[in-house]
Amino acid sequence: MIKLISILIIILSLPQCDNNKPNQNIELAFGDVYYHNNYDLSLEIDSIADSRCPEGAHCIWAGNAEIMFKMRYENQQYIFSLNSNTTPADTLINDINIKLLKVSPYPKLNEIIKQKDYKVELLIEPNGQI
Repeated sequence: MIKLISILIIILSLPQCDNNKPNQNIELAFGDVYYHNNYDLSLEIDSIADSRCPEGAHCIWAGNAEIMFKMRYENQQYIFSLNSNTTPADTLINDINIKLLKVSPYPKLNEIIKQKDYKVELLIEPNGQI
């Protein structure tokens, strides 16, 4: 009995991974699709235009990474872009607010980043709570 209680305590103390919690940061890689079952939502990166000033370069301005997304929400298709250094950095579609937090990897001088190597970190909040 003590063994069973000990196992139960260990299982309950493990971190929970809930892909469907509201107000959560998600990481989305190019080519992957994020699903949120509670909100009938899917989200994927369509394309990335990265003009950020590379590490090791001297630039007049920091540049920008523009990420184009395709989202399906409540049987509707939406296309929108978010930016790392210009506006918009977030968008509100119906009652879902999506905010771009990070684009990686950061460019380096004389290195080319393939689209498939990009990842973004997003904050997804229902009811426009950003």
